[in-house]
Amino acid sequence: MKEIDLEKLNKNRVLIKDVFKAKKSKVEIAGWVHNKRGLGKIRFLILRDVSGIIQVIAVKGKVSQDIFKSIDNISKESVVYVRGSVKVSKQAPGGKEIIPEKIVVLAHAEELPIDVSDFSRQNCRRGWIIGFWICIGGTLRQFLKFSRLLVHHLRTIL
Repeated sequence: MKEIDLEKLNKNRVLIKDVFKAKKSKVEIAGWVHNKRGLGKIRFLILRDVSGIIQVIAVKGKVSQDIFKSIDNISKESVVYVRGSVKVSKQAPGGKEIIPEKIVVLAHAEELPIDVSDFSRQNCRRGWIIGFWICIGGTLRQFLKFSRLLVHHLRTIL
């Protein structure tokens, strides 16, 4: 972490929404790891900040071995800084992605006990009422409101 000056980072950092608007070829962004996945020789990080999300893609052989391996050690919700090249991609969310030249973990997050990503809505575990509720399209807020009303009505009946 001493490797990077946070004041300098803040001056050079671009919001994710501005990456899509600008025609810069090199950018510096910082954000939370929204999701990550690996497919053979490719690693993906989905980063988010207050303005949106963007995909960071590392292809083995096209990025340094250190960067490629470091992505596997980054947990969801960690705060990371990425400097890299912007590339237009039809498959990427928003139509652009970043090929990293440097990735620094500014704050490491512990692994969460449950999966909170949007992907988890498709993979609910059996026996979890909340998981079922989310699977059928509800939100956690709706579930908590429903639970509160249910308890209230049960108390009035009993």
